[in-house]
Amino acid sequence: LNEALAVNLKRKARKEPAANLYLLASISHREGKLEEALTFVDRALELDKQAENSEGIAKDLYARNVLLQKLNGPDGKPRLQEAWAAVRRSYRVSLAISDAVSVARDLEQLQDLAARLGLSAEQAKYAAVAAKLKSAQASAAPALPAAGNAPAGGGK
Repeated sequence: LNEALAVNLKRKARKEPAANLYLLASISHREGKLEEALTFVDRALELDKQAENSEGIAKDLYARNVLLQKLNGPDGKPRLQEAWAAVRRSYRVSLAISDAVSVARDLEQLQDLAARLGLSAEQAKYAAVAAKLKSAQASAAPALPAAGNAPAGGGK
C-alpha cells in the first residue's frame, strides 16, 4: 500500500492516494494504532477534498468520528465533541450526495453521540429524521412475492 501511495502521489492523482491512505488507516485501526489511523484518515480527507470526492469525504469523516470516540483527549476522556463535529459533517455530505445508507449510518451515530453528550433535543431531532427515513425507505421498497407466491422452477 505504501508503494501504491507513492506511485499515486507522483502521478498527482488525488482519489487513489486518498483510498490508499484510507486502507492504511483501516489497517492501523485494526492493529490498535489509533493515532496513526487518525493521521492517515486526516490525510485522506485532505486529498478527497482536493479531488472534490464527496463519497470519500463522507467516508473519511465517518472514520474520523469512529477513531475520535476511541481516542482520549488531554482530559483523559474520549474526544466526543470532535467526533460529533465529524459525524455531523459526514451526515451533511451524505445528504448532499443522496447516499441513503450513509445517511442512516450517520443518523445512528448522531443519536448515540447526542445521548452521550447530553444533547437530548438533538437526539430527539435525529431520531425523528431517522424514523422518517426508515418509513420512506419502507414505502419505497419494491414488494417481494410472498414465499408461497414465488415463481416455480427456481428461476430457470
